[in-house]
Amino acid sequence: MEKIFKNLSLLLFTLFFMANSHAMAQSSACMALKGGPTVQWRAFKTPAKVGVLGTFTDVKVKSSKNKAKNFSELMSGQKVEINSHKIATGNEGRDENIVDNFFKKLKKATIKASIKKINTKKKSLTLEVILDGVKRQVPMAYDFKDSILKATGHIDVLDFALDGALKAINEACFTMHEGKTWSHVEVLLTQELKACD
Repeated sequence: MEKIFKNLSLLLFTLFFMANSHAMAQSSACMALKGGPTVQWRAFKTPAKVGVLGTFTDVKVKSSKNKAKNFSELMSGQKVEINSHKIATGNEGRDENIVDNFFKKLKKATIKASIKKINTKKKSLTLEVILDGVKRQVPMAYDFKDSILKATGHIDVLDFALDGALKAINEACFTMHEGKTWSHVEVLLTQELKACD
């Protein structure tokens, strides 16, 4: 009986030590941004809804928070400003066409975005987007793996009152798009994190 009591006491002590060690490790953990985010979009053309992937090449981080104890605290509240006239789709002629016939039809060249909240249980986040002066909340699903956050969501440019810009790009690309340029756009966000220095 005494031996059983000693073994039980040792087991409880070990579990207590491990739990406290884990808690201390968690409290001392620290994550930081590793470089800036990659912000991409996928627009759709033709009745078959063929996707065209583009990347904004001029994205500035405007948040002062660069360290936190976990990724959700670090990313929540992050803000960026995007120069919509700087894009890359893998085709320079297409880039110029999209900028001239869509983004330059907007009154404001800068797109502002910020992460408002993150739900780690549902693996979802809310991205607030201000596009041409119109503010919308964009729900996004995310995956956080190997210190890389990847989030995907969808917008409709008509929700931002961009009817004129959509009409302009559709007319400019009418033949190539077979008469159809979709208002639906996929939004992709990637941010790599690292342990604090």
